[in-house]
Amino acid sequence: MFIGAAVIVGISSRSNLGGMIGGLVMGGLLFFGLSWVLAKFGYAPKSMAQIKAEAAARQAERVASGAAPRSRKGRGAAPVSEVASRPRPAPTKRTASGVGRHPRPKGR
Repeated sequence: MFIGAAVIVGISSRSNLGGMIGGLVMGGLLFFGLSWVLAKFGYAPKSMAQIKAEAAARQAERVASGAAPRSRKGRGAAPVSEVASRPRPAPTKRTASGVGRHPRPKGR
């Protein structure tokens, strides 16, 4: 990854190439240093497989308990059945779109 980033930096810019490569090296050292410190204190990030397995387990619990499925809008979003049955409000002067929405500017 570092070599790929160094090649991209080398190709994309010829001015101040030494500063860019130096910044890339320093950033890499800082990243690996912080990762090492976090690993020493026991931090182990979850893998994507673990995250997906936990999500599947939560979904199975919801289905088993009979709860309504949640939408992807967030925690406070209404259940899917409630959103589908709500009537849509009529368009107003401020919300309408299309012809006439934006009047032509007056000639000066």
